Amino acid sequence: MHEFTYACESVKQSACAAEGFYKEIEGRQYCVLHYPSTDKIEDFNEAISRKLSAGDFNFRGVWFPAPIFFSSPFSAFGF
Repeated sequence: MHEFTYACESVKQSACAAEGFYKEIEGRQYCVLHYPSTDKIEDFNEAISRKLSAGDFNFRGVWFPAPIFFSSPFSAFGF
C-alpha cells in the first residue's frame, strides 16, 4: 500500500485506515472514502463493500458521492 499524507483530519483517518491513496485535489491527497468528488462511485462502492464485509461501520468524515441506502440497520455496538 502506498504511503501518503491524509488530507482529512486525523480523527477521521480511522474510517479509512485500510484504504490507500486514491487521488489528489489541489495538492491534497485522499483515500477513496474521503475524496470529495462524484467521479468515484464505482471505486467508492467497492470500498464500502469491503468495510461492511469486514464489520467496519466507521463512516466518520466519509464523502458519499450519492445517496446510499442500507437494507437493514447496523451497529458496531450490537444495539
